[in-house]
Parts: sequence; structure tokens; C-alpha cells
Amino acid sequence: LQKGETQTLRVEVDEVLESGIRDWVLRVSAEEILVVPLVGQDHVIGALAVDNRSGGRSFRSDDHTLLDGLATQAVIAIENARLVKELKSSREQVMRADRLGTLGTMAAGLAHEINNPLVSINTFLTLAPEKRVEDDASFWGQYHKLASAELNRIRTLVSTMSRLARGQG
Repeated sequence: LQKGETQTLRVEVDEVLESGIRDWVLRVSAEEILVVPLVGQDHVIGALAVDNRSGGRSFRSDDHTLLDGLATQAVIAIENARLVKELKSSREQVMRADRLGTLGTMAAGLAHEINNPLVSINTFLTLAPEKRVEDDASFWGQYHKLASAELNRIRTLVSTMSRLARGQG
């Protein structure tokens, strides 16, 4: 079967069969079992077996032809099922990659949107000790207002992202 050849197993020749096959043939208790391999693109993927225990007649060439045709159709169905499964898996991978790409783009935009206000806040905090000594009123008014506005900008951005993550748009 592994070579892709049809086999006819008979009870009277059971001594030449492997023990597992011999036991199966004896258990079926048919005079003949016609076994046709299911040959896929590069190897045998299974087999169809038909026995004559209820009819009693030996298999003829038209029985072989019929079972060969069924085997061919079964292989086509199995191969198509595998292709559909692979296609589905490929589509899922493409969708996952697309989502990851979108997430990466969104993360880069989010990092940019948060980084800009952080630069302003960092500048304010870096200059604050020096300006405190100078008692620069314009600095305290302008930069404090700018830093507070930038913090609110970050807060709003984080709040929006939280709502989107919960699906509340």
C-alpha cells in the first residue's frame, strides 16, 4: 500500500500477512478484502477497504475500477480540505500581521503625541529651580500654564485610549 498499489487480502493466504493485518482480516471474516491506497501528491495518506463478507462473490475488475474511482475522489476531497485549512490559517496570519502593523502604527503615533507634551513639562521642571531663585514671574505664569495644559493633553489622550480599548469609541 505504501507504494500506492491496490491489495486484495485473502483469508487463505493470511500466513504471509503481517500479524496486525492478519488479525484484522480474520476479525472481519471475509473471504477477500480489497484495499485501495489513497495516494496524495507525495505519499499515501490513507486507504479504502471493502470486504465481501455479505455478498460472498470475489471482487472483479469493475469492482477494482469503482473503488479506484472512489479513492481518487476521496483523495481530492481530503487534499481540498487540507488546502482550505491552510488557506484559513494563512488568512488568519495575514489578519494577525495586519492588526500588529496597525497596533505598531498606533503605538508610534501615541508615543509621539505623549512625547511632545513631556518635552514641555520636562523643560519646565528643569528650569524651575533656576527660575525659582530668580523669582521670574513671567516664567512661572507662562510655563506653569503650558506645563499644566500639556499634562491635561496627556490625560485626555490616555482617557481616549482607555475608552477605545473598552470599545466605547
